[in-house]
Amino acid sequence: MIAMFRKAVAACGMALLAAALLSGFQGHALAAAEVETLSTGVGVSTRHAYEGYSLKLTFAERLGPLMAHVDVEIFDSAGKRVVRAGKVGPWFLVNLPPGRYVVKAVTADGRRTSARFELTGAGQQRVSLTW
Repeated sequence: MIAMFRKAVAACGMALLAAALLSGFQGHALAAAEVETLSTGVGVSTRHAYEGYSLKLTFAERLGPLMAHVDVEIFDSAGKRVVRAGKVGPWFLVNLPPGRYVVKAVTADGRRTSARFELTGAGQQRVSLTW
């Protein structure tokens, strides 16, 4: 009886995971140009999926832990918004072409920060935003 219960719980868990993955739970492609993005935690099990993104944003308290539930906008050098995503982090990966950008981020409690960065096309650029 216990073995059947465990199998049923495992099957439900797998179904929920599959539904979350199929619904886009792992990433938020919210830009008008359909920029590929991935919002994720810091777990080791999915780090292989982090390769191939030109930008890795990290959100953290200045003297504390990593942060999630951050709203993000990225603008190109012409001021056009190319990415808009809500409730992401603590890592947010974005695949953008080379160029100069500005990222603006807002925490769940309304604190704001921003950073300028340049993507050269040579590997992944890492940008840390702290509050």
